[in-house]
Amino acid sequence: MNSKKIIIIGSGITGMSVGCYLQMNGYQTEIYEKEPKVGGLCTSWKKGGYTFDDGLTWLVGSGERHIFNKFWKELGVIPTIKFEHDEVYAKVYLKDGTEFNLYSNAEKLRDEFIRFAPEDEELINRIYSAIKVISNSNLNLEKSPELFTYEDFQVFKETAGPYMKTVKEWEIKIKDFAQSFKSQFIRENFKRIFWFNPDTYMAYFILTLAWCDMGSCGYPLNSSIELSEAIQRRYEQLGGKVYLKSPVEEIVVDNNQASGIKIKKGEYKQADLVISACDGYTTIYKMLNGRFVDDDIRFIYDNLKPTQAKIKINLGLNVDRKDMPRYFNLSFSNTIKTSLDIEIDNFQVNTYSNQTFVKNGTSSLTVTINTDYFYWRNLYLNDKKLYRVEKQRIADEVIHILDSKFRNVDNHIEVIDVATPVTFERYTNNYKGATLGWEKEEHSFINEKKIRKELPNLDNFFMVGHWTLVGGGLPSVMLQARNLAQLICAKDKKVFSAVIS
Repeated sequence: MNSKKIIIIGSGITGMSVGCYLQMNGYQTEIYEKEPKVGGLCTSWKKGGYTFDDGLTWLVGSGERHIFNKFWKELGVIPTIKFEHDEVYAKVYLKDGTEFNLYSNAEKLRDEFIRFAPEDEELINRIYSAIKVISNSNLNLEKSPELFTYEDFQVFKETAGPYMKTVKEWEIKIKDFAQSFKSQFIRENFKRIFWFNPDTYMAYFILTLAWCDMGSCGYPLNSSIELSEAIQRRYEQLGGKVYLKSPVEEIVVDNNQASGIKIKKGEYKQADLVISACDGYTTIYKMLNGRFVDDDIRFIYDNLKPTQAKIKINLGLNVDRKDMPRYFNLSFSNTIKTSLDIEIDNFQVNTYSNQTFVKNGTSSLTVTINTDYFYWRNLYLNDKKLYRVEKQRIADEVIHILDSKFRNVDNHIEVIDVATPVTFERYTNNYKGATLGWEKEEHSFINEKKIRKELPNLDNFFMVGHWTLVGGGLPSVMLQARNLAQLICAKDKKVFSAVIS
């Protein structure tokens, strides 16, 4: 009997991960990708001798203490990709010149907060205790929750109880929690010390710093495209096939069952099952022509916010800037106008000095700033000249701010590369240029149950990735992919198996 043939749309981390796990379990899979290389937004590109990176700042599971470490080994990411775990996870430069260290070690982080706000020691110790609860937890995520028996649930509840209780206790918005501090300095600067969307729950602050405390939130020494290519190699070694430059135009449906795809020029590819691991809106409203929607799906796309649109300014410097932190947030007094309605007073910077990214004695910087998708979309469609002018203006203002803070930036720049939300949309079809799916905010979490992997009245079809959960990131979509492979195995009465590369 022939194995079931499964077509996967999209060769991002989600698509290749689900492909790997399905190949491990005897399925015949093919991945179709519109771009000339794999990875989606987990990618890098070269310009003027510099490598610019867009996908990976740090990776949960880089260290042995986190269960994701095992999963990354199954996918061939570890040990191929090397990581470093810095003493300071991120440095924060505030407007008044104050420097705050977000230490990876929870004890050092607690001491840093107390240094600035001794009057808040009790509250700071609460944060510290929550971080330690999470970092000392050992969640077993091997089995998909959708397949839990009652006994599985009871065992998970017993082992994960303190973890889940802590996450629940910290379901308070960052901006609201900031008002709990007695210290005026911390109250005013907390959202800059940890620069997530201020409407995001504090639980994400706790989780991120707990992963750092575990030594499982490392910075990659390799580029994002190398991580993507590591999974591609694993997938192809398992017998999977990737077809590049093959954009999918239509998901073919017969009798309410997905039966294959049509790629460019109308070429038909048959499948027993189709998995979309690409943009949700494109899948539902273009590839399926909006035929399989209900009130929940309409509500999601009408009401949930995608993650904040971003601009990435990449700079190639002909000087080694190892004096600059690897990852930092910089606040400044003179704001930058990034759209008609958005002005920013801080941005994030990644510094790359190792030879994976740059020639010896040089550096590259990636600056990430918030903006509005519709502003850039309108310029791109209606005024290409102003679109280019605005990109250069913002790059110039960013360079001036960096030069004022660190000196000798402007006079060493050899390459400038600017990506707007339209760039991300054109490259991956991502809805409204959002790179991490739905925004992590209260409204999204309340309505998360409306987000599903299956569509109404359509069989032999699944969606997976950033648009089928709230709160994206590579680890989240990798776990989703692994769980989906388990679900498919269960439907086919197969025992799921995953092996380390």
